[in-house]
Amino acid sequence: MPKITISELPEGSTVEGSWEDGNYVVSITKEEEPPPVQQFGATLVDRTDYVLTIALTAPGPVQMIVVQSSPPYAWRGEPTTVNPGQLDVSITHYTDFVKFMYDGQSIDVPTAEDAANYKPSNGGPTPEPPTDDVISRMGFGVNVERGRPWVNFGLGEPGNAENFVNYFTSLGATHTRLFYPWRPGGGWWDGEFRPMLDTPVGERPTKDQIDRLMKCAYELTKRGLIVHYDCCDVMSPDRDCGEFGHLVEPHLRTTVELVRDYGMDPNYFIIGAINEHEASDNPTWNPIRMQQLDLLDSLLPEYTLATGGANWKDSAFFLQDDYQVWGKRPVLHDYHNYHASWWDFEGLGRALREKHARLGTQGTFGELGPGSGDQGQQFQLWVETMEASYPHLLTERVTIWAVTDGSWSMNRGWSDFRFWDGSQGWDPQVEQTFKKYAEQAKPSAAR
Repeated sequence: MPKITISELPEGSTVEGSWEDGNYVVSITKEEEPPPVQQFGATLVDRTDYVLTIALTAPGPVQMIVVQSSPPYAWRGEPTTVNPGQLDVSITHYTDFVKFMYDGQSIDVPTAEDAANYKPSNGGPTPEPPTDDVISRMGFGVNVERGRPWVNFGLGEPGNAENFVNYFTSLGATHTRLFYPWRPGGGWWDGEFRPMLDTPVGERPTKDQIDRLMKCAYELTKRGLIVHYDCCDVMSPDRDCGEFGHLVEPHLRTTVELVRDYGMDPNYFIIGAINEHEASDNPTWNPIRMQQLDLLDSLLPEYTLATGGANWKDSAFFLQDDYQVWGKRPVLHDYHNYHASWWDFEGLGRALREKHARLGTQGTFGELGPGSGDQGQQFQLWVETMEASYPHLLTERVTIWAVTDGSWSMNRGWSDFRFWDGSQGWDPQVEQTFKKYAEQAKPSAAR
């Protein structure tokens, strides 16, 4: 029997030998190992504010759902099935996380705690105070009404925001005004109080709901447009700030959290509490305004604040002697007017300039509409009224009302934010008129 020596035999091998045709043949066999089972796991590889890049491993398909990072950790939509590999997952809010589920196990990427603490790409330390007076850089601007910034125009998306800013700055606009469509007691329509947008009466909007507008504000400021932002819609002193007043401060605080989350640049962001003070008089609204200014000042001391008078902020109520001026630091005084043919625009402009000179204050026509009840929807009269009023109000930081939809639309369509330009033959030349006076009103430093 021949002697055969085999060295370095692979582990797990078997050796067999036999004589074949006078030769002793040795065969070495080794069973093939089954491929390793992929363990269920998920790792965050990279991220931007709204896209998470995740490496996912698992023996098979996995259920995935995007989740809000604040209790009760609500799911966004329904789970979808994904295959293992590298995934780019879009999220709605930068503090969202992704939950993966497989065979009774689940993994959160990132963890809910890490997601809640995430700061957007421009976030970080508290912003420095403005390097100059943001109010002094306001000339002519435009209102975008209520939910239209995100519903109609998608201004929270960088490309849409870029187009918006490029268009309006080409006309000479320096700023825009936004306000969140919420009042806790609801709006009065058809004999009952109804919700504003999608928040039920007696409740306040979630942080994610508010973020739909704040994200738009952030994208616009990032591109060089000043944003005058009001936290609430029209409010009444007795119902909204009285019966339901306990909801207002938490809403303001949540809005402030978003301002901090985004690290909004104080050189491009002005914030007020309320869009318009419903009816009543200055003595009724003064203590409410002072309390809200005190709160915002305590939370955002480096930002410029805004406020205004009673009766839907009509300029006549700012001009009254009983309008209280908050004395801690300068603010932007906001007044709203809708043109009527009998107004003395020259006298109004002079009265506003005289009061500001006397008190050392600064103001804005946060809403200046070229139509009114006596003109109805005859928007061919708009340019005529603009021409009659603007020359006397160039110092008042006019913000035209409004880019919206419906009979007051200064813009061309539901999803078209551009002003009417006379190109149809029947439409008013808002674009050219705005551009002419925006140039005249432009702050000298920006000329």
